[in-house]
Amino acid sequence: MHIFLAFNGGMTMYQIGQCIVYRNVGVCRVEAIGKLGFTSDKDKEYYTLQPHNANGNAKIYVPVDKDTFMRNVITKDEVYEYLNELQFLFSYFIMVKKQLRRGILMRAQLHFTPLKGWMNDPNGMVYINGEYHLFYQHYPDDIVWGPMHWGHAVSTDLLHWEHKEIALYPDELGYIFSGSCVLDVDNVSGFGSRENPPLIAIYTSHDPGSERQQQSIAYSLDYEHFTKYEGNPVIPNTKEKDFRDPKVFADAQRQGYAMALAAGKQILFYHTLDFKSWELTGSFEPGKDNNGVAGICECPDCFQVETAQGRKWILSISMVVLKESGEEDHVMQYYVGEFDGRTFQAEQKAHILDYGTDNYAAVTFQNAKDAILLGWADSWDYVYKVPAQDYRGTMTLARKLTLQQIENQYYLCQKPVGIEAFPVVDIPKPDGIWRMHICYDRAYQLSWQTQDGAGIELLINDTSVITKRTHPQETEAALVCSAPRLIAGEAQMDIVADGNLIEIYAENGLVSMTVKLW
Repeated sequence: MHIFLAFNGGMTMYQIGQCIVYRNVGVCRVEAIGKLGFTSDKDKEYYTLQPHNANGNAKIYVPVDKDTFMRNVITKDEVYEYLNELQFLFSYFIMVKKQLRRGILMRAQLHFTPLKGWMNDPNGMVYINGEYHLFYQHYPDDIVWGPMHWGHAVSTDLLHWEHKEIALYPDELGYIFSGSCVLDVDNVSGFGSRENPPLIAIYTSHDPGSERQQQSIAYSLDYEHFTKYEGNPVIPNTKEKDFRDPKVFADAQRQGYAMALAAGKQILFYHTLDFKSWELTGSFEPGKDNNGVAGICECPDCFQVETAQGRKWILSISMVVLKESGEEDHVMQYYVGEFDGRTFQAEQKAHILDYGTDNYAAVTFQNAKDAILLGWADSWDYVYKVPAQDYRGTMTLARKLTLQQIENQYYLCQKPVGIEAFPVVDIPKPDGIWRMHICYDRAYQLSWQTQDGAGIELLINDTSVITKRTHPQETEAALVCSAPRLIAGEAQMDIVADGNLIEIYAENGLVSMTVKLW
């Protein structure tokens, strides 16, 4: 048995006795190569072909310099080898097609995502004239981290967003890292007027060559287009490696404005009267005296929340923690205490802001009536594994924060803003947007899968709220997150799903878990 497969090899010199495939005749044997006496061109050389399935009298003559319709044949073993390769390529094509489809299906509808490119930390969030302004870390030219810009979007309800032009581009001082915005209502900066107060952006300039990080400012009078201050940087730096993510807020005690700045393993506090000159006033070290988690600090926030006993200050910090394995872990923690205009003093032990793995760098909106928190709903541990096509990065839902006292401890209670926009279901759906409201007591269990096989199991017992995720593309053990129970007796829980992003608000909102499925 002979199996023949034709491949176009271009201009090839075939040999006498070689089998080839010619046009639709099929397999032929090269009987001779040479000149033919009965042609008009006596000097032209021809192949004399004997068709494989014809009698000996059938001959085909093909000019040697015009062998376009002649092809090599391959053996049976080579056929099977090619078929195996084709099967692999077909499977690969199907996998890529599914991933692209998943990337489209998993795009959140009511969570903010960029139009294209990369997005991580929320920046400069501020409420002005009925609009919430969201700036964010953005690389518009690819779906991986790169030279950082500030993207920009606005919303009136924190669910539906209008994309704006890029607000800040990299410059001679470097990339535009995270920071904050303040509406300078008294025009202490001199960049605007009381009638048209400037919006001041305070951000980190990151030099990618030296990795020097310094603090710079820019201002805007239309709250979209910014002018960078010619005297940048306003807080120079020559020695600190990690010196970034300024969060500026009004300082009612000393007047002017205060800044919380991540500096290695501590938070530094600064004060200014004009945004241009800054005075170092104090520091706070998370993890000191075993209070909270120690590590590299990022994206601090310092804000007030109302309680029945009066307003309390919150200091929240995103932490990079080095594990014994050498890998990094990312966690957000918060302290409740007092800010005296110079530094922060914790009054109780630290608590975890989100027990899931997909909420990081969360900060609050400036100038808003309530404390409203928004975070980056991805994880540095596996962000590049999540299927993506034109964009990468999602924000959490905005969350209204209040404080609730249990025994002698205050805990932040998180309630998603606009949850009413999510249709209520009785059982989880494999895709789309939905929410469930659940009352539970001592024990509760729920599990479901997405259309593509990613699964999550929610388990509540006497002591813990636990989520366990499984990924069809991953072979390692399922990822488990656990949080302590805080409510004695019956409690309530909201589960909100949007694409592949799940937000769980358990224990009456005192325990939140943000998890992404893929």
